[in-house]
Amino acid sequence: MRKWLQALVDEYLPAVGELQDTPEDQAQSLQWATWMRQQWAVHGMAELKQQRNLMTDVRGAVKAQLGENHLALESMNFTVAEWTMINTPIADQVARRNENVVLLDNAEAIVAQAVRLLEQREWAEVAAGLVVLTGRRSSEILGTANFQSKSQWSVTFTGALKRRGESQMLSFEIPTLTTAERVITALAKLRLMCPTEGLSANRLIRSMLRRWQQCAIASSLT
Repeated sequence: MRKWLQALVDEYLPAVGELQDTPEDQAQSLQWATWMRQQWAVHGMAELKQQRNLMTDVRGAVKAQLGENHLALESMNFTVAEWTMINTPIADQVARRNENVVLLDNAEAIVAQAVRLLEQREWAEVAAGLVVLTGRRSSEILGTANFQSKSQWSVTFTGALKRRGESQMLSFEIPTLTTAERVITALAKLRLMCPTEGLSANRLIRSMLRRWQQCAIASSLT
């Protein structure tokens, strides 16, 4: 959390901490919520899109220190109309991205190549194969991903890199383009062979991408 926002939260939480579900306290809670958002504007964060993460941080602090059902959460929130305005650009962006999906003519060959990479001795090749077969970020495959078998063709994935404002570790089922057993075995192999100590994630990713490009070029020439 930003230092200036933490200072505001340190003032806000004691002020609303003892409020009860009465008309008088509800009004007081709303006044403090209004005060908080006015302070955001003072710090140059007057637009709704700028305030999204601030709201998430403050609400997270309320839940952590005052409880999930505290009165302050009712007023320290955007209205439905405000949330709609915030999320509409995101929805439009997703829609545009979905309209520009590129269909691969040689998808089966790409998957077959990725499966072969899992058997290689170079860690970058194994990692590249897992990225293709699971759809996870390279930084997750290299450092944070954990897979558990869910079905023959899916795994339960934990270790998603958190977006700003998220505090909870996410866990969800993802499909795999090869058997779950093969993916889990390959990730365990990668953990043993990947020399991550002393290397930045960016350096590891660049090395992995170079190896994947080399493999793709070699495959196209055969």
